[in-house]
Amino acid sequence: FTLIVEVSLENDFITEAIWEALFAGVIPVYYGANNIAEHVPKNSIINAAEVGTKVATAELVKKMMNNRTLWESYHEWRKDGVFPPDLAHKYGFLKTVPYCRMCKWAHAKTHGLGWNHTTQTIQEPALPRTLCIAENGLLQAPFVESWLESTDESMHPIQKADSCTNPGNTPTNSESPQVLQLGDFRVERTVVAHDGVVDMVISDAHSHGSKELILQVEIPIRNWEGAHFRDVHRQIATSNHVGLMSSIVIQDASSRVTLLTNWQTAISCPSTNGTIHVSILGSMEENLLGDETRRIRFLVEDVDPVRDVSSEYAMSPYAHNFIQDFLDPLALFYVDS
Repeated sequence: FTLIVEVSLENDFITEAIWEALFAGVIPVYYGANNIAEHVPKNSIINAAEVGTKVATAELVKKMMNNRTLWESYHEWRKDGVFPPDLAHKYGFLKTVPYCRMCKWAHAKTHGLGWNHTTQTIQEPALPRTLCIAENGLLQAPFVESWLESTDESMHPIQKADSCTNPGNTPTNSESPQVLQLGDFRVERTVVAHDGVVDMVISDAHSHGSKELILQVEIPIRNWEGAHFRDVHRQIATSNHVGLMSSIVIQDASSRVTLLTNWQTAISCPSTNGTIHVSILGSMEENLLGDETRRIRFLVEDVDPVRDVSSEYAMSPYAHNFIQDFLDPLALFYVDS
């Protein structure tokens, strides 16, 4: 037997003493965390708080010292196949050394991947990143692409992505831009996906009327009543182009999507869950000026339930890298000689 007294009775406040005692093959007489039973095999310790008084605890220890069968019952969990599966799952990560777990965690944070805190392993993001181009050429995944036209009085749909027959379809590349005929509008654009990022490059846009062209993005995120964070790119103060761009972020308890534009424009989040509107061509614009190119970037990443679910926006390392890359593509890779 060994006596273990923790300095706190708070839940989950458990020091290494309990593990060292179990590994040494003794029976711990434990006084500490109230939920210690959730962290050790059943009938492996004497929980003084459950036994009651100090006298009762001492009597139990004496009884076990004189009763081999009772004493051995506290070691049944050591036999093959008896160790509780839930504990094996909870502490299975200990089979991987801390340095490797740290590297995996850093990789997940750098690439916006999910992280399972229980098993301490990388998991796929809650929102799939697989790119899917629908039969009519619009994006069906990772978000549903629609185009709207707007006047001073109303807003009307022009075209929406239809069914996606080939998930993972190779996106249109820069050598073959796609031309969309959207009612009175003609848009020439390219879509490229990489590392959880979708870049849409609009190289040409023309209008034959006085309507506003709006890109609508629908994402399976439950941002109640259109809750969002605006102009998050301004947190990267090193960029010279911060004031010339626009951005918006929506998130729920598991996912976050960031939308960036390389020009100042109206971006709104209607009171529909996961919907973003981006003004592409204003009602007074007939076409893009000269060689102007309008770029839009979408970032899809997991939200850390411990760190990110709050009323304040906390930029992840993944978002920081790809927002900075969008603001200053060369600055991110610049090395001072």
